[in-house]
Amino acid sequence: MPEHALVNGPVRAHPCHQVRAYQPDVQDIAAPHVDVNRTRLKGVPAASGPLTPAAGPSPSERRLAQQLASTLSRRCGAFRAAQGVRLFLIDPGLRRTVPDPALRAASASLQCTFGEPAIAALRSGTVFARARFANLPPASIAQVGPPGPGETLPNILFNQRYRFEDFRQLGPSVFHPRTPTPATRRS
Repeated sequence: MPEHALVNGPVRAHPCHQVRAYQPDVQDIAAPHVDVNRTRLKGVPAASGPLTPAAGPSPSERRLAQQLASTLSRRCGAFRAAQGVRLFLIDPGLRRTVPDPALRAASASLQCTFGEPAIAALRSGTVFARARFANLPPASIAQVGPPGPGETLPNILFNQRYRFEDFRQLGPSVFHPRTPTPATRRS
């Protein structure tokens, strides 16, 4: 045994670090609030009702900028976080394409992720005309919609019922693998 291991005594595995085989069954899938030992997990209500969208009012641009800075600084450091906040607050291309502050924060929150190319696409204004909220079917979160009157590019439409959700939950919906690119629009 190495000498440094004896200084603090032998290392014992904590009970929560013991490996147990996971044995999924239909109940695990149907009732995610129950663990494999059939005990209720802490913090999960005994009977939760149907999910409902968040209610307003919308946070201010200042509050969104603070939340965005906090999110990005943890993900990619202070310098890139400052870039993301600048994109959100003052970038003219992003403000033109994404006028709603919550959707603009959602777009800027893609900084330092695989969705970062979506920010460039929105800033350029050459792939989408706008990203905005619209009345969509209840099961839909976001979709690519046809060009509006006087527009030649498609729009990214977000379901109106999610207008007051945390922007970090909408961010992944901005970047979707089936969004049209300049190459696919020409074909």
